[in-house]
Amino acid sequence: MNTKKINRELQLDTYSRYWFYTLIITLMLTSFFYFIDTIEVENILQIQFSEDYNNLISKIKSKTILKSSLYYDFCFITFYTLLFWMAIKVFDLTLLLNINKRLYLLILIPGFFDFVENGYLLMIIDNVIVNDDFFSLFWFSVRAKWLILIPFLLINLIILFYYIVLIFNRIINKYYINKVISKKE
Repeated sequence: MNTKKINRELQLDTYSRYWFYTLIITLMLTSFFYFIDTIEVENILQIQFSEDYNNLISKIKSKTILKSSLYYDFCFITFYTLLFWMAIKVFDLTLLLNINKRLYLLILIPGFFDFVENGYLLMIIDNVIVNDDFFSLFWFSVRAKWLILIPFLLINLIILFYYIVLIFNRIINKYYINKVISKKE
């Protein structure tokens, strides 16, 4: 094997592990949104996809919980951005894509829009914004964030599926095929 191929395989192994650890942390942080009462906003998607300012205001049930959730979301943004970076790195190394380093900046875009969305909601909660002046920016940020998140989520699901199949294949090879081979001998 040449050195470049060995180096790429070592990098892939390292980034795959980092991806897995980051996935676990991100999933744990995601679960907190549903299991910790002080940050659980039951209708967060209804708030995010409000049609207008008045509809948005009517959807906010508890400003205290929403505010706690938004502060927690800033931490969550960091981890899902890191997860996406690891996923793209694993994708790059697996498929030998040689992705231009500047394209990695695209990974920051969903987090940026999420920051804008959270900032807008915090300004509403703190009564900094008391009308619909910036609602169109919020509306656009939410939709852009989700539009850009979807491909990253799909990439992570593909990687997860790949590793599940790989693990399943190793289990079959280790326990089933080896027993069949040893019985034939």
